[in-house]
Amino acid sequence: MVWVDVPGGGTRKKDEATPEWCDLRIKSATKVKSGKKEIMTARDRWVVELADKVIAVSVRADGNMEKLAEWALDAGKEVLVAEPPRRNKSTHGNFNLLAAGAKPVQLPVTPRPLEQQILPFWRKSCVDPAGLTNYLWHFTRECAGPWPGQEWDEYFNNLVVGKPEAAHEAIDSLERILSEGVIRAHGGMVRGGYKVVCWSDRSPAEIALKPIYRSALGRWNFKPYAVGIRYEVAKRLGTRPVQYGDEDEYRNMPEEERFLFQPASTKTADWRREEEWRTLGDFPLDNIDPTDAAVLVRTSTEPARIERASRFPTIVIEEILAWENRK
Repeated sequence: MVWVDVPGGGTRKKDEATPEWCDLRIKSATKVKSGKKEIMTARDRWVVELADKVIAVSVRADGNMEKLAEWALDAGKEVLVAEPPRRNKSTHGNFNLLAAGAKPVQLPVTPRPLEQQILPFWRKSCVDPAGLTNYLWHFTRECAGPWPGQEWDEYFNNLVVGKPEAAHEAIDSLERILSEGVIRAHGGMVRGGYKVVCWSDRSPAEIALKPIYRSALGRWNFKPYAVGIRYEVAKRLGTRPVQYGDEDEYRNMPEEERFLFQPASTKTADWRREEEWRTLGDFPLDNIDPTDAAVLVRTSTEPARIERASRFPTIVIEEILAWENRK
């Protein structure tokens, strides 16, 4: 097993010993002391330098990935680029790279939309699907790297030995939340670094039927795993709707309310469609009555796993969509 220490990733402790499971540890000679963007750019460049082959799937024009792929071509590396069916913001760079000499590859057929994969069943639940709009939903996603508080050695070792849930997928994040009895706040995407728990006022069915790919984040805006809390309970615990606005509105906001600020829109997204709410700080679940919350999963095989750690009823997104189709 090889451990690649890239700038801004892996361990940051200079004298940390190489773990026993690591056969070869490669450390970067690149020294980056500037901002996060520069660190990430240096990291990506170094990974491309180490690679024998570069495969590009969705590349924006004039972005870092296009520049790195062009550098790889100039360096004589094999660069394979997916041939998109159409030209848009997230694939314009693909066409540029193909014109520059990259080898085209065909993408597999896109899977059918989730609503076309619905199974004809309805599992009984103590939550009426018609009432799911009475909840605020905290959707989970995968965690790239260690859990908060987990050491890198433990994370890598779990991957090597194939420990269940070691990949930290969205369902693993959901199970961890339920096991700990708390949704932990995070401030990575919030102006001012305020640590918040984010919620959506949109129903799971509405989001599932119209998912949006966030190319800047490299992920979809929706994974079918969530914790839902009834409005009145969430509001009682300090959850409030986000205030969408511009720079002037941000400057005029009281300091204690700035954790609620979100730009109304950017060049790539209209954030108002998220209908977001936020709670400042961690959101405890231990004292929530089971009738005031629900847990969302994708398939009928997953409730058995989730219910080991949960006190709340479990809803299956496929069944919600089936119910929506029968209305």
